[in-house]
Amino acid sequence: MLPYVFLIALLTILQLNNQIIYSCDPNASCGCSDKSQLHLKIVGGQTVRTRIWNWVVSIHVRNKLHCAGSILSNSWILTAAHCFSYSNNLGNNILQIDPSHVTIHAGSNNRFEEKQIRNVAKIILHPHFDEFNFNNDIALIQLSSPFDMTDITLGHICLPSLSLYEYPPINSSVVAIGWGRLWQNGPESLTLQQVILKIIDYNKSTCYPLIYDRKNQFCAGVDNSKKDTCQGDSGGPLLIFTSSKQWVIAGLTSFGYGCAHPLYSGVYTRIITYLDWIHLYINNTNNSMYPSSLITDTSFDYNDIEWINNMSFHHSISLVLLIILLTLLY
Repeated sequence: MLPYVFLIALLTILQLNNQIIYSCDPNASCGCSDKSQLHLKIVGGQTVRTRIWNWVVSIHVRNKLHCAGSILSNSWILTAAHCFSYSNNLGNNILQIDPSHVTIHAGSNNRFEEKQIRNVAKIILHPHFDEFNFNNDIALIQLSSPFDMTDITLGHICLPSLSLYEYPPINSSVVAIGWGRLWQNGPESLTLQQVILKIIDYNKSTCYPLIYDRKNQFCAGVDNSKKDTCQGDSGGPLLIFTSSKQWVIAGLTSFGYGCAHPLYSGVYTRIITYLDWIHLYINNTNNSMYPSSLITDTSFDYNDIEWINNMSFHHSISLVLLIILLTLLY
């Protein structure tokens, strides 16, 4: 009997040491996909499994990957303003990309797979966006026709529900997502990538030299690490997991000094600052856009993580392994 007890204890310890399990709220109106599963291990990240972040879209300009964005509703996408602005040859006039050249791809982790594709009716840049310091780097995209949200490969992300100055909190864990370059000047990823970062204190030397307005911008990264967002990840969401078991879009990938530079963090647009501006255009202030809580669940770190909506799966796997081993012992 003793070997069996030892075996059960060993399996339990191995399971606890190698994974942290998060359960998704199946009744959540936002910020929770039907197949939510997070592994740590984009620069230093890893490939995302199918239908994990079903609110993330790829933005294409003239059929080429340009940026990422997030679904707020069936007709509206949230992304970064710098994805659609550029200067003329003299650098004295900011121009905007023609919406007719832009398409939005949703429902697939592969940026070349055609799942649901929509044309763009309107691109709305924040009126005070500054192309030179990336202040107010936020934009809304209105689709020419709505997404079919009955498709389980699509969902929408939660917005922060309170106007807190310092949100997301310093040192909290966040997840960045995108199809950008895998390293500085490297190739763009064919499949969606994810990486876990930490919110960096503004006063750190890796942050404050890059920030123009700390009310609108914040830093995230990993000290002395090769984990970061990169070119092509722009506009993608920086997500935080709350105690209500929902994901909230805390930031937008804005800019950085290279990719995974040891002396500089990445800079992100602080979403909570722009809730009133967002609601000028999206007439949906009901609870379906907000999480039940903004209290941060910061228990995950840089060790391997798994976050799924069916905890019994792991117990079933452990039970199967136990039965197999017991059978071999007989």
